[in-house]
Amino acid sequence: MTCKIVMDILKENCGAWIVRAQFPIGACVLLASLLVSGGCEHKPSARPDRAAVYGSVKYKGQPVLGGVVSFYSANDSTAMARCIIKVNGTYMLADAPMGATMVAIDTNSIITGAPERYVEIPEKYSSIATSGLTTTVQQGDNTADFDLQ
Repeated sequence: MTCKIVMDILKENCGAWIVRAQFPIGACVLLASLLVSGGCEHKPSARPDRAAVYGSVKYKGQPVLGGVVSFYSANDSTAMARCIIKVNGTYMLADAPMGATMVAIDTNSIITGAPERYVEIPEKYSSIATSGLTTTVQQGDNTADFDLQ
């Protein structure tokens, strides 16, 4: 796919402003690969032992504005997945290990990058050994909301 074709496709899908942009060849190659792969959409995992989990994280009823949610398999210590908590307190994890999972939530990671979004939660939630948070992930889409106290 030539850079001109990529530019034409982007013009149709993104608007005329893209035509005025001066992209180097590397950017055209990147854009072409995104178009061929279907873009940046977050798709559920194709692995048979993984599934999607969506949910929210709250502390005392208020959204947690950033951090990391980690899912660890209760049956396989090597199976885990993590994702960020969005500014609205929600998360979307495409490849959580299926079965019984232990969950850890950490907000300390947001302090450096976006301190205005930091919500202090009890330290016990940052480790699966002490969080007490669990859920069961089944095939398909799953919802797991956590309201920490």
